[in-house]
Amino acid sequence: MSFFKKHYHWLIAALVLLQLAVYGGINNNLTTLFFLPVSQDLGISRSVFSISASLKAIASVLGTFLSGTVLVRLGYRKSAFAFLLVGTTALCILAGSNNMILYGIGCVIWGLADGVCINAGPPRVVSAWFHRHQGAVLGAVSSATGLGASVLCLLLSGIIEKAGWKNAYLTAAVLMGIVALLILLLVRDRPEEKGLKPFGEGQRIVKKKEGNDHWIGYTFQQMRRAPAFYLMIVFTFVSCFFSGGILAIMIPHLQDVGLSASQAASMQSTMMLALAGVKFGCGFFSDKVGAKWVALFCLACTGISAALFPFVTTPALALISAIVYSASLPLTSVMVPLLSSALFGYRAQASCLSIVMAIISLASIVSGPTANMIFDKFGSYDPFFWICAVGSAALVVLYPVMYRLAAKDKARILAEQEQQSP
Repeated sequence: MSFFKKHYHWLIAALVLLQLAVYGGINNNLTTLFFLPVSQDLGISRSVFSISASLKAIASVLGTFLSGTVLVRLGYRKSAFAFLLVGTTALCILAGSNNMILYGIGCVIWGLADGVCINAGPPRVVSAWFHRHQGAVLGAVSSATGLGASVLCLLLSGIIEKAGWKNAYLTAAVLMGIVALLILLLVRDRPEEKGLKPFGEGQRIVKKKEGNDHWIGYTFQQMRRAPAFYLMIVFTFVSCFFSGGILAIMIPHLQDVGLSASQAASMQSTMMLALAGVKFGCGFFSDKVGAKWVALFCLACTGISAALFPFVTTPALALISAIVYSASLPLTSVMVPLLSSALFGYRAQASCLSIVMAIISLASIVSGPTANMIFDKFGSYDPFFWICAVGSAALVVLYPVMYRLAAKDKARILAEQEQQSP
C-alpha cells in the first residue's frame, strides 16, 4: 500500500478543514465586512442592508433542515461539490448586484448551502472516516472556520480598499470554485471506496462521567414539562441575540469611532483567530470543570465586551474588546450540545438540539436589524451595547436558577428509576 493511500484519512481531514476554512471564512465575513461599502454604494440605510443577513439566516435554516435528505441521497462528495458551486454562484450574483433586491437574492442562495457545507456535511464525513480521535479531528476542522475568517478578513478587506467590494466577492468565488473541484476529485464518502477501513476501527471510546452512569436523561415528553427547558430556550435566545447583534455591528461601530476600514477588519480577524483557540479551550475546560461554569464564563464575556465597546477610541481598546468578545461566541456553537446534555441528558438530545439550534437561528435573524434600527434612531450603536451589557448581567442571575431547576428534576427522575429497578 502506498504512503499516500495509507494516510488518505488525513487527506480527507485536510480537505474538510480547507472547505470549512474557505466556506466558513467567507460566511463569517459575507455581510459584516461588506456592510459599509455595499450600503454606501447602493445608497441604502444600515437597517435595510441588515435585512440581507436575516434573509441569509432564514435560508440557512431551510438549507440545514433539507441537508440530511440531500446527504443521504447524494453522499457528502457530490452534495458538497454541488452546494459549493451554489455558493460560488451566490458570490457572483453578489458581485454583480446593483440594487438591494439582487443582493438579497445572492444572500438567500448562499444561505441554502450552509447545511451541507458547514452544518451537517463535515461531521458526517469525519464520522465515516474516523472512529478513533473522531472528536479531536472534528474539533480541529471546526476551528478552521475561525482561522479562515481571520485570514480572509484581511485578504478581502485589502481587496475592498484597493479594487472595490465587487472584486472582493469575485475573488471569494474563485476560491470557492477551487475548493469545489478539490472536493470532487479527492474526497470519498467512505474509506471502503479506497479499499481502506475507518481510522481506529472498533476503537470508539465513550467515557462515562462519575455519577452519571444511570442518568440517560429526559424523554421528550418529560422535557416539555420541565421548567428548566423553557428557561434554556429563553437563555439561548437572549444570549445569542446579544452576541449575534454585537457580531453584526462590530466592524461598522469600530469605523464609526474612528478606526480605518483595514483596522476594523484587523480587529475582526484577530477576534476570529482568538475564537479558534477559545473553542478548543471551552471543550477542554468543560471536561475539567463542567459545561455549567464554562457557559457562565462565556455569558459574562458577552456582558463585559458589550460594556467595553462604547468606550473604544483606540486600536488597543478595540483589540481588547474584540478578544473578550470572542470568548462569548462558543455559546452559539460548541457549548450548545455540551449544555443540553448536561442539563437534560442524552435520551432526547436530538430533539433538544434541533429546537435550540432553531432558536439560535431566530436570534441571529432579528438581532442585526434590531441593532441597526437602534442606530438609525439614535445615531449610535452605544444604546444597543448597553442593552446587551445589562441584559447579560440579568442572564448571569437567571442562569443558576435554570441549573437548579434541572438538577431538581434530574434527582426526581433518578429516584423514580431507582424505585422501578428490581
